[in-house]
Order: sequence, then C-alpha cells, then structure tokens
Amino acid sequence: MITGIQNVHYYVENMDRSVAFYIAAFGAELIHEEATWSTLKLHGLTLGLHGNDNRPIPRTPLAERGVNVGGTLALQSNDIATDRARLEKLGAVIIRETKAEWGHVLVFEDLDGHVLNLVKSTF
Repeated sequence: MITGIQNVHYYVENMDRSVAFYIAAFGAELIHEEATWSTLKLHGLTLGLHGNDNRPIPRTPLAERGVNVGGTLALQSNDIATDRARLEKLGAVIIRETKAEWGHVLVFEDLDGHVLNLVKSTF
C-alpha cells in the first residue's frame, strides 16, 4: 500500500555545489549527506540530490513555456523579483517570466539544467 511521498530527487553533477545552491536559493535544510546522495528538507518536501559521478547532466528539452517532458517542481514565492535576483546571483538561468491574471511565474534552470518554477498565485 502506498503511504505517502518519499521524495522528489534530481541527479546532479557536483554534490557540494548543488547542496549549496538549494540551501542558498530556497532555504533548504540539509538532513543527510553522502558522496552520492543528499537529503534536504524543502518547505515540507523531501528533496534528494543524487550524484552522477561528476558527469554532466543531460539538458532537459525546452519549449516556449519551459519543459514539455517529465515534471516540474513549482515552489511558492511571495516576492518573485527578489527571488529572481538571488537565483541569478547563484548561477540559475532564467528561461521565462510571465505575469497574468492567475499570477506570476518564473521559469528557470538550476545549476544542472533542471527546470523549476517559482509561482506567486493570485488565487
């Protein structure tokens, strides 16, 4: 029987660099760290980072609005402008920013090219 969600995890090229990014960018808390696996608490979500033996991570194919394959981790924000500035300073690549009646979204890549969203919803 399924009892819950264990984690969401991403493969990363450089564990130390990626752990530092998620802590600085999102306030994640490091719970467990090994050479090939790190566990972080991220606003109620367990985020795993899986080492890839220092090999580059294949890039996610991008469409006009972000990704059109797989899933996307969308995090809530109450100040997208401030969060965007912090992400850019930390090396994230901004893909797209959209403001609409339903809210404000920032689509970006982390240091390994994983696409994430920041969302400030109006509902």
